[in-house]
Amino acid sequence: MEHIFLPLIGGLVLYFILNILVKIPGRNLQSQFQSLGDMRGMSKSEIIQKCGNFKSIRHIEGGTVCVWMATGYVISLVFDANDEVVKIGSETAV
Repeated sequence: MEHIFLPLIGGLVLYFILNILVKIPGRNLQSQFQSLGDMRGMSKSEIIQKCGNFKSIRHIEGGTVCVWMATGYVISLVFDANDEVVKIGSETAV
């Protein structure tokens, strides 16, 4: 009977370990953005220097929206025509 539960327990342990390991890049990226504090007025190049390059960009009227993402974390920042942060467009952490 014990032999039936060992694979189940092992599978659950492996699941939790992998779940944690997979989310580490996202937690690191989130930590980098949190360390910046209030980003309003910061330049795009300052953000890139501290957090790395964005994954996608969308041009909007009067500026751009740039998206940074890593497993478990996504943030989009709205920049004005001078490439300064206006606001956080969205932020999701799982």
